[in-house]
Amino acid sequence: MPLNVIENFSISHLQILDEKGRVDPDLEPVLSHGKLLKLHRAMTLSRMVDSRMLNLQRQGRLGTLPICRGHSVPSRHGIEIVPGQFMAPTFNATQAWLRLSQHSAGHPRA
Repeated sequence: MPLNVIENFSISHLQILDEKGRVDPDLEPVLSHGKLLKLHRAMTLSRMVDSRMLNLQRQGRLGTLPICRGHSVPSRHGIEIVPGQFMAPTFNATQAWLRLSQHSAGHPRA
């Protein structure tokens, strides 16, 4: 039986930071220092939550675990939430849920 090619395709990959953490100046987003600090805090908090949740899962005290590690972009999803807005996050959008819960509790910080 001959081998038939069903489809040929390519996958594009956009990389803003290289392996050494250097930013491509053409792709660098325009963000204020305050916004960058908010993003960093959100990513740090979500990684801390991930770590705790992973420990609980390994102990058998938590079921399915949507890890955020390696998913830096969703953290921005949670930064822009303001009271009264609708949010439909993805499965691993822990940062967005954390941000939403802070607004719901009356503590808009990240």
